[in-house]
Amino acid sequence: MLTITPIGSCRIATPLRLGRQELGYAINGGRLYGYSHSASEAVQQMRYLKGEYTPSTEVWPLIAPGTPLAVKNAETHEESDIYVVEVSSAKTFALGGEFVQLNYLRRHFAEFFVDVPRTLAYMRLCRARDRVAMRDFLGDVWGATARQRKEATVLERIELQFCDAGMLERDLAQLKDGLGRLLIVSHVDAKLPNGQSLNGRDVFIRQVCEVARRLDLPLCDPTQAMRRMGQGRAIADESSGLAHYTEVFARALVHEWFRDWFRPMTQDAMLHDPA
Repeated sequence: MLTITPIGSCRIATPLRLGRQELGYAINGGRLYGYSHSASEAVQQMRYLKGEYTPSTEVWPLIAPGTPLAVKNAETHEESDIYVVEVSSAKTFALGGEFVQLNYLRRHFAEFFVDVPRTLAYMRLCRARDRVAMRDFLGDVWGATARQRKEATVLERIELQFCDAGMLERDLAQLKDGLGRLLIVSHVDAKLPNGQSLNGRDVFIRQVCEVARRLDLPLCDPTQAMRRMGQGRAIADESSGLAHYTEVFARALVHEWFRDWFRPMTQDAMLHDPA
């Protein structure tokens, strides 16, 4: 049976889960530790699948909440026929050189991030990478208790970076070399009520598409499929982050992947199989 591994978020995991019985493939989740959004996070997940990277105990809750590290380390990952890799964010967050997942970071330090002005100020300092200013800021806003001071020793070391085309090309090239047959999936360019894209999402989608084509990587931009269906039917959260798919769109998308990429990939592999 065809085996597929998703590296990304619910935007690829959910369609693949919904389509597996009808389309006849298995999802290989061995050693997958959690969701990811950036290309750098995907490379880190790939290295973990291959046993080339061992997360630190400090980083583990920020990439795999709720799963014991020892349990996941004991798993194995057999090579899949196809890897579906989502690259939906230019932002990377790192702690001591290891990439962490923003949603898990916010969940782990939920009390800190519940305050919007504090969060915005913190993110600006993460990007500036000014450790002295960050330490002073956290001392003012997150140092009232022993627990806050302990959390601040982690928060102050988080670094935010936005990838450029060169970084993106480096990461996608590593994924191409390390995973074999793969499909890159970008974010979807859903529009706000005023017709604008959310936070420059359209710019990053174009960048992902351009770099993937330059590297001759199979690529799906779900935007066209969304427009054919209609954003109102395809996107579940029209009033918020424009990030979640309806079930009907998720099912349509996985059928498109199977028709346009998975079947041709496997047929090509059979033609070139020396056996």
